[in-house]
Amino acid sequence: MIKSRLGKAIIFIIIAISLMLFISFLINTFSLNQPKQKQNIILNDSLKTNTISKEMVADSVLSQEKASIKESFTKKKTDSNLEFPSSLPNFSAHKNVKDKKNAFFNFLKPYLVYENSLILKQRSFIIEQQKVFNTGKSINEENKVTLEKYILDYRCNSTDLTNSETYIELLTRVDIIPQELALAQAALESSWGSSYFARVANNLFGQWCFTPGCGIVPRARRKGETHEVKKFISVGLSIRSYMLFLNSHPAFDLLRNERAAARARQKKPSALLMANGLEKYSARGVAYIREIKSIIRSNQAILTKPMNMSNPLVIAIQKQDSTHIWN
Repeated sequence: MIKSRLGKAIIFIIIAISLMLFISFLINTFSLNQPKQKQNIILNDSLKTNTISKEMVADSVLSQEKASIKESFTKKKTDSNLEFPSSLPNFSAHKNVKDKKNAFFNFLKPYLVYENSLILKQRSFIIEQQKVFNTGKSINEENKVTLEKYILDYRCNSTDLTNSETYIELLTRVDIIPQELALAQAALESSWGSSYFARVANNLFGQWCFTPGCGIVPRARRKGETHEVKKFISVGLSIRSYMLFLNSHPAFDLLRNERAAARARQKKPSALLMANGLEKYSARGVAYIREIKSIIRSNQAILTKPMNMSNPLVIAIQKQDSTHIWN
């Protein structure tokens, strides 16, 4: 009788094991279909850019929207002439998180300083012309052309050079983007320089374009949409485009007003205060602002660390323009 019970128990165990193996086989077979392919896309493309911008042109008025998506995208070439190699280092090679952050911030700082210096030159020119206007003197034609170009580039509402409000609005728009703010956004948008868009397209801030072949076509793009993730020939141009976007788009009036208020108090523009004006940069809204502020606060020591002036990149950029300020 004992042997009979033992035999039944063995048979039961064999049946249970067989059933488990069969279920496991079904699960593995199903997973070979679509989920595994999706997982491979994510791993291969290093997805983590959080938001991307959409720019539409209508009656000379640009409208950029941000969509919060987990991007998957195609690596299919749209124009071989636009397949620029990324000028970003391989930040993923740093296994230590602190080393990776240091490498990322230190690489971008010289570019940010340089681009901000160009903006400061424009600002200084506007201040000089404002002084001429306030004295009642006439601004010469050449300088008028330059001012009109700035009015167009920065999308000013006031366009009359005989109106003092035009100069005030220009100075509200033509100003620096604090280094801490730009670095925090670059870190978040490009996954610390490791996203596919950053590596292949030098796109650190998730900007879109709408001319066929101007960038990378996202696989997640819905039918009827025409946007591509914009490609930049250099890191510097990506930063320049980002700064102009914040300084010109109507969605960021609050950001610019925070900066102007600091200038009026003779204070340095605050990255944390200006971040309050980024709600429309992302579909995540206030949550996006909180994350940007968190990056700024938790990385203060690295963000505000002075640049190494003997860095070859710093020296190279200095040679391009020896007049700008490096602090």
